[in-house]
Amino acid sequence: MPATPSKRQAALAPPVLDSLKRFRAGHFGPALALARRASESAKTPAELDTLGSVLSACGDLGAAHRCFERATAQAADTPHFVFNLGTSLRAVGQIEASEAAFERVLALKPHDWDAHLAISTLRQQTRDHNHLDRLGAALARTKSEPTAQVKLRYALAKEYEDLGEYASAFEHLASGASLRRQHSHYDVASDLNAMATIREVFTAEVLAAAGAGCDSGEPLFILGLPRTGSTLCERILGAHSAVQSCGELQQFAVELVKLARGTAAKPGVSKHEPRGDKLELIKRSPGLSMEALGQRYIDSTRPLTGEHAHFIDKMPLNFLYIGLISMALPGARIIHLKRGAMDSCYAIFKTYFQQTYPYSYDLEDLGRYYLAYRDLMAHWEQALPGKIIHVDYEALVADQEGVTRALLADCGLEWQAQCLDFHEVEQPTATASATQVRQRMSSGSVGKWRHYEEQLEPLARMLTEGGVELS
Repeated sequence: MPATPSKRQAALAPPVLDSLKRFRAGHFGPALALARRASESAKTPAELDTLGSVLSACGDLGAAHRCFERATAQAADTPHFVFNLGTSLRAVGQIEASEAAFERVLALKPHDWDAHLAISTLRQQTRDHNHLDRLGAALARTKSEPTAQVKLRYALAKEYEDLGEYASAFEHLASGASLRRQHSHYDVASDLNAMATIREVFTAEVLAAAGAGCDSGEPLFILGLPRTGSTLCERILGAHSAVQSCGELQQFAVELVKLARGTAAKPGVSKHEPRGDKLELIKRSPGLSMEALGQRYIDSTRPLTGEHAHFIDKMPLNFLYIGLISMALPGARIIHLKRGAMDSCYAIFKTYFQQTYPYSYDLEDLGRYYLAYRDLMAHWEQALPGKIIHVDYEALVADQEGVTRALLADCGLEWQAQCLDFHEVEQPTATASATQVRQRMSSGSVGKWRHYEEQLEPLARMLTEGGVELS
């Protein structure tokens, strides 16, 4: 996702600043509306780049792309602006242009490690077209720079895997992940405690006793762990004429926190709940007005949504809120993407996430988190029988049409053959799967973890001892 510049904000026009402040306060609907209006009159590259970042974060990737194009048209030699353009080009499916933009960034700023990593992930590398020599030389020059080492090693791991050199790929991946973990203050126990508390608080009895929620049937929540096929599922449903794809929306969690605090956040005030209040928030959340929570969520998605009968919210972490979603939006569809445990964990482990999923950089953290997620999903299934639509990734790639037909029926949607041609949908996407979902469905990722059975043995043992059947 493009980064919003924090320097020289005083030079930005008031409408631009206002949209930025509202976004940071968690007022996504107003921020989006303001950014759209401000983009019509914005003139300077800094204003256009800031608006592009706000629009991207709020889910309007097409409008964001237009802002980044206008910014770089005026400032083609500013690496930050060109990088954001490269990111938006990738989101809208212009892969060759995106690669050219990132190469331009490196010509202007050779030590832009994010650009090195982005280039490696844009396409399948080959013997005749790869960046191993350049990446290796950069790695040798930056031995005392942890940030550079992490990103370069993730890039090298991706390219070596593409070439089938799995030992070298995992060596770089493990080194990069370990270094990233060393510079993290994350404690997986915090997430495990939160999931255990959710199971204790949201019993079947509590869920059954919920009052009336918001009666909207618009939302289609696609959730679960990242890298399990959720973007693929989003593209399939998004190809339907009655469905609008909105990406990974933050609104449900943000509106929950606001409601729990008893007041709407003000511009300039952080939208995040203090870390120490996490368990207390979970415990008191069933007592909130579910109708108000559901309505606030629907209202907060405007003006991004509302043009179609349904919209997709693809935030994976919404699996934590399935109980609240069922109470606040009883008419919403909840779609859970499932994938083989080891493929899921390996796909997460090998992905460099900018600011999310801190459990992904250590195999023990990852295994413990996976087991807690497994237990929470089993709890939701027991407490909400028949509420969750489960989509098996392996089944989907083995029987695309059969699983797609069943998914549409479960969502109350009529059959439309265009859902099989998801790779032709022009809808932008900003996830790590932005390149893959523009290609036809393939089973190439099924069982990929087996290239690393020896290296992943501690994780496999942990999952097996936890009762997970490996495939």
